[in-house]
Amino acid sequence: MTHRLPLLLLVLSLIFVTGPAGWAQGSDEACRYFPETEQYVCGSFLEFFESRGGLEIFGYPLSPSCQDPTHGNLRIQYFQRARFELHPDAPPAYRVQLGLLADELDYIFPPVPEEKVPRSNTPLHHYFPETRHTVSYAFLDYFREHGGIDIFGYPRSEFMHEAGRVVQYFQRAKMEWHPESPRDSLIELTNLGEEYLDRFGPPPGCDQEAVPSRESADALATVAASSHCRYFEETQHYVCDDFLDFFEAHDGLRVFGYPLTEAFADPTRGHMRVQYFQRARMEWHPEAGTDGEVQLGLLADELGYTFPPIRPDRIPSSDDETRRYFPETGHTVEHQFLQFFRENGGVTMLGYPRSEMTFEDGEIVQYFQRARLVWDPAEQSHYGIKLANLGEIYVERIGIPGDYDRPLPPSRHKPGAGSEDDVTPPPSLTQLKATASVRHPVAESLTTQTLYLYVQDQRERPVEGAAPTAVIRYPDRQDVLMMSLTDPHGFSQLSFQVRPANPKERIVIDVIVVNSHSTLTVQTFFVTAY
Repeated sequence: MTHRLPLLLLVLSLIFVTGPAGWAQGSDEACRYFPETEQYVCGSFLEFFESRGGLEIFGYPLSPSCQDPTHGNLRIQYFQRARFELHPDAPPAYRVQLGLLADELDYIFPPVPEEKVPRSNTPLHHYFPETRHTVSYAFLDYFREHGGIDIFGYPRSEFMHEAGRVVQYFQRAKMEWHPESPRDSLIELTNLGEEYLDRFGPPPGCDQEAVPSRESADALATVAASSHCRYFEETQHYVCDDFLDFFEAHDGLRVFGYPLTEAFADPTRGHMRVQYFQRARMEWHPEAGTDGEVQLGLLADELGYTFPPIRPDRIPSSDDETRRYFPETGHTVEHQFLQFFRENGGVTMLGYPRSEMTFEDGEIVQYFQRARLVWDPAEQSHYGIKLANLGEIYVERIGIPGDYDRPLPPSRHKPGAGSEDDVTPPPSLTQLKATASVRHPVAESLTTQTLYLYVQDQRERPVEGAAPTAVIRYPDRQDVLMMSLTDPHGFSQLSFQVRPANPKERIVIDVIVVNSHSTLTVQTFFVTAY
């Protein structure tokens, strides 16, 4: 048990140490994930967001929470229409404030002439001597009903015509009047947060993807509490305890592939503890016997790979050694598939057959409840049978709750280590890691979109000279665009024009990254404006 102390120290250091681009919130803070932009809002920022108008006022989050050296090292977070700022020395009611985006974007206009200043404030007009502008009519109604000065700041212009719309600028916002809309939607806020990031870019470290502290801490705490674990550098995940025993007892990598997630309590499965691998999902079933047992999830069934049973006249006889019929699902397993089935755990490991042996995409395959088997006649080992990556297909198609698929750092110590002599030497570069993001999570057709790429090695050092290619997938076509080689900081970016597409269309971008050591593909997306 002595090897658990270094891992526990690692957990504590990740929870309580905050760097310039780190995640400041503690693991006990509430968080909300926004899949539209793949960002989290947590703690005080989440409380402010939900109590002051949410999506209507602020839009979706565009960045993680981070320290901003360009704004006095305040902790900030960008949204489509605002920048949240944490002012720890302010009174509690004003610890979260909104940045003066319109002022910083220089939307400041001459004051109203003295002769046009209203003699007194009325329900239709309100004059603000602080900036010497008036707010009137629908703009004043919206201003009063949605937070006033705290949310919008003082007015910076009168209402005016701009690009075919009647608009008015405030210190923190720009309002547009839409007379064609219903009464409660006459005023819309424009995306000043997006405009600010487009013009000035994010502060250093604030363009990286956020790591949710709660789930990272939970995963590391699970590792720290485990009696024995194995770390897989290839996917940067741990397999521990009963799952590791099961993995090693059933030919490990050959059968299951690498882990894709940490083990976690799955809220979509009654908080059953599960872990995803390239070819399977392990599940812990405590009701099965005194100590419980590990079983494999029915991935093929859940993915809809079920086929009609065979006709009665094709059912083989019970004494046929080369073919076996399973009345439970009405299918037959034969020849190489049957030999592999018998020697690799049978129903317990693979489940009942869900199809006959068939041709699919040029391969001979057969589906089982828990696996898809592929037969390669040229392969000599294991009867030429291998398992397809159903786990990867499931995670990509259906996804998992939370962020338990995010990589974890390796322990710096070997099992049982406690001294400097036992420190594991740093590995050589064996793989690439990359993150891709876009400047505009929501983009209009025929506008300019910017794609960002950051490439590291498995030790989180920037990789220079990697060659990325972007594949932008529209509903009716795809564009293949070459990106510049990554710079000494591991960065590359590409600007391109968004092709016409329907509103709310999800445009997926695959970025293929190649260098002399390895190749990988990462993915990001944006949504067309609605």
